[in-house]
Amino acid sequence: MDACIFIKNTDLRYSYVNQKLCTLLGRTQDELLGCDDGQLFDDETAGRLRSIDLMVLEQGERFSQEEQVTLAKTGEQLSFLTNKLPLHDPQGNTYAICGISGNISDLRKMQHKAHQLSFYDPLTALPNRRLLIDRLSHALDANLQHVQRIAAQLLDSLAVPYSLRDGRCICSASMGLVMLSEGDGTAEELLKRADLAMVDAKNHERGGIRFFNPDMQAEANRRAALETALRQAIQTQQLQLYLQPQVNAQGDICSMEVLLRWKHPDEGFISPAEFIPLAENSGLILPLGNWVLQ
Repeated sequence: MDACIFIKNTDLRYSYVNQKLCTLLGRTQDELLGCDDGQLFDDETAGRLRSIDLMVLEQGERFSQEEQVTLAKTGEQLSFLTNKLPLHDPQGNTYAICGISGNISDLRKMQHKAHQLSFYDPLTALPNRRLLIDRLSHALDANLQHVQRIAAQLLDSLAVPYSLRDGRCICSASMGLVMLSEGDGTAEELLKRADLAMVDAKNHERGGIRFFNPDMQAEANRRAALETALRQAIQTQQLQLYLQPQVNAQGDICSMEVLLRWKHPDEGFISPAEFIPLAENSGLILPLGNWVLQ
């Protein structure tokens, strides 16, 4: 992509233009030198470019952005990726602006065409289902962000220290959120989902926020099923004990480590890392310990 290169003096008039810019604007170099943007572009474009140029001159810093311009001569709209940087004399004073612009108009047209083909019916030019889903997704994302901001503000308020008798207390909380939509179920079901999200928030990050998702429900269902199965396992001898010898520095067996294993009739061996915490949280750890001792 050939670049358009130009220099403007402090009056924001062109003092240098390369041939690429001349060709693009449909003017000769003599016609462009001494011109300002008001003579080349429409009023809106000229005003916007002037504001950027003044900022570069005043701040003395490089500026980069995409620019949309409308040519005064033809009315054609073009897109440029432009870098503007101040030029300094030996004393450090800014005496001009150098601009380097790449014409990305064709790229933007291709992107627009791809967008039209993706989101609009080619026959009727009406929005299609994909556009509807895209807009709904954006709206949902914005709604989620709004809800999360409110939740974060609430947690911040709860975290403010308060006085209690002669001391100061700090309260922290974890929050579970569930988004409402038509047909989502009863209030009780929604509260259960919010509880699951809150538990997930506590498990991952104290003082955190979690939105409910179906995986949480699936995990809760699995834990409930395993808890029931573990109760039965204690009663029906599905648990097994393994003795693992412990050796000293001389290689002699000095003790035995007792390992508890659970062989589920359908799922096979269940990892202790899964069923031991389950037993602790469900109150089954004592019956489990008694079984081991017996």
